[in-house]
Amino acid sequence: MKEFRSKIWMYSFFSLVFLIVVAFVVIIVMLNRYAPAVEESKDPPVESIIEKTATFQVTTTKDQLNILITEWFKQQNDLPYTVILEDTVKFQSSIVLLGRIVPITLDFDPEVTKGGNIILHLQSFSIGGFQLPGDIVLQAVRNAVELPKWVEIYADQQYVYVTISEVKFSESMSINVISFDLEGDVIEFELYYLHMTER
Repeated sequence: MKEFRSKIWMYSFFSLVFLIVVAFVVIIVMLNRYAPAVEESKDPPVESIIEKTATFQVTTTKDQLNILITEWFKQQNDLPYTVILEDTVKFQSSIVLLGRIVPITLDFDPEVTKGGNIILHLQSFSIGGFQLPGDIVLQAVRNAVELPKWVEIYADQQYVYVTISEVKFSESMSINVISFDLEGDVIEFELYYLHMTER
């Protein structure tokens, strides 16, 4: 009788292990089939030489800039994503994956370019419990979320290029970034009237 119970337990255990392995393989196959193909990115935009007049600098903090970001989102009529500045730039949205709406959070490290724009390097992400490569996650966001024209996702290189200089306050006034130190909580911008010529 003990031997019979032992065999039932052993068969049950190996059946459970087999079912878990089969489920795992099915999920991997479905993710590979339905995950978006990563497109090869074009070259980053050419930064322009800017002839500046009447420049002035603005220094702010994450909390102050988060207030401005929140106000900007309120004016954009229910965008399907949010951006929050913490020790990283945090992007939150949702995408459809395998027929389900899945929450997604991306964390980026900012880098200021020589032209005063920002490159956001993908640092980490969570996507509803799924483990996917970063380039596939960024491609899914690029396909699912309509971003401003001055934000370009380079999925295969795992970064986002933010052309801050294209954000205009008026026809002749623009902005660029001097520093974007989130850990030190020092963010500096330069506002200026401009004349632009290509490099």
